[in-house]
Amino acid sequence: MIGDAGSDVAYTGETGDSSLSVQYYRNKVLEFQTILDALDKGAQSVRDALDSGALADSDAIALADSLNEYDAKKMILRTTAEGINAGAAAWNALGGRMPQLAVPSGLGLAPLIPIALIAAVATAATLIVWGRAWINNANNRLQISLDAIDDPDKRAQVAASAASAASAAALAESSPVSSIANIAKWAAIAALGFIGWKVYREWRDSR
Repeated sequence: MIGDAGSDVAYTGETGDSSLSVQYYRNKVLEFQTILDALDKGAQSVRDALDSGALADSDAIALADSLNEYDAKKMILRTTAEGINAGAAAWNALGGRMPQLAVPSGLGLAPLIPIALIAAVATAATLIVWGRAWINNANNRLQISLDAIDDPDKRAQVAASAASAASAAALAESSPVSSIANIAKWAAIAALGFIGWKVYREWRDSR
């Protein structure tokens, strides 16, 4: 859930189709929130399936490896979210409009978008791409694992996890800006000077 501070989700200004747009950064924050929530849900689905003991050994090993990959990313996911929130809080204090993230439990300045926020959003852009791929792979593996179970009782144990993983995959694909998720992070960083000038101009004109 997006925090209240500075988060005008209904904002209908720039579209954010270009990394030279301030709205691009707002969009990325919102999309990163969606991926964080989907990852949290998908990882729990994998854990539940593994805990059921109903999976074939090969499927259990593959899903355990997938969960280990997610666990290895938890630190950067959390620190990126914290970086975005810190930068957004600083900018919003000066009248900006930037959403702040709700990090899942599983994870006096010039009026410019802070460099830390630009860098954090740039990192988030690459994590969005990784996160969506991880969720889809985990979902596909769970569906394959479910199809391989003949025993009705064991199948029922895994079915709920598979359904939850499918829901997580759908959530990951639900972002209205998912089509621009693969924009290179360096494009965002390279846009820093232009973005800073544009925000400053908007702030100056509003005085």
